[in-house]
Amino acid sequence: MRSGTSSLMIARLISNAGKMHNANLKAVSKRIKQPKWTPAEDQFIKDNLGYLTDEEIGKKLGRTAVGVHVHWSRDLHLKGPSKAPGILTAHDIAKILQVDAHKIAHWVDVGFIKGRLMAGGRKIRLIKEKDFYKWALQTNNWIYFDPSKVGDSELAHLINIRAKLWGDEWWSTPKVAKYHRVNTKDVTRLIADGRIRAVQPKWSLGGRHPNQAWKYWFVKKSEATKPSLKFYHRKGVPGHSRIFTDSAIAWIVKAIDEKGMNFTEVARSMKLKDKQAGSVRNWYCRTKGIDLSTKFKYRGKRRKKVTK
Repeated sequence: MRSGTSSLMIARLISNAGKMHNANLKAVSKRIKQPKWTPAEDQFIKDNLGYLTDEEIGKKLGRTAVGVHVHWSRDLHLKGPSKAPGILTAHDIAKILQVDAHKIAHWVDVGFIKGRLMAGGRKIRLIKEKDFYKWALQTNNWIYFDPSKVGDSELAHLINIRAKLWGDEWWSTPKVAKYHRVNTKDVTRLIADGRIRAVQPKWSLGGRHPNQAWKYWFVKKSEATKPSLKFYHRKGVPGHSRIFTDSAIAWIVKAIDEKGMNFTEVARSMKLKDKQAGSVRNWYCRTKGIDLSTKFKYRGKRRKKVTK
């Protein structure tokens, strides 16, 4: 009697355990099974991938972060935000323009180049290719990079077309000074007087010092070479010739090569200060095709060139 009752109780327990196990399996399978992805959800992921993290997209759609990541990478076959078609990173643009990546990152952060930070903890700047092309083809932005060094063939071709239509180029103040055979300070003085129209970059050229105390000046070639632009040795005295005219340079070469004068003596003969002997030396080296880094030693009135 007892053995029969025990067997019946054991059978009931086994049956109840089996029913509970099946019920748990159904509950688990029901909980794990997710609804199918809708076209609206797919479009939301495409529009916000890179702008929102997988966790943030999951919260918006009521999905898990893992589910969102698996869906856009495996089902939708989308590439990562930094590798998506039509998207460039700051490093990509730096390679194209052949500049430091810190410049591009800074220009994106301050809004000079239209872009954004990729969602997540990594500071990756994402820029649309069409926005970058639009920025790079603006001639006012060519003071920030050298258009002749652009590495992308398609962009370089567009820049060449734009340059021909513009018919001008940007010159630095040393280049303007070299063209007119004057000192750079003479150029900046005329810029301050308003006789030369020039611009300064609004944003940092290096990207590392956004609050720099000084900035370069840039002048258009058409402005620097206009016939009315003349430099005078004495400020405000019309008719006074420039310091290093063609005849002055000819005298420098003759005085040094034929008369054996040193640079200081030549400067004094031109009624210049002793500290301007360096300018005399530079013009002599440029005229004779001597490297400016060449060192000269003097023995009496004769000069002796010492090469490296």
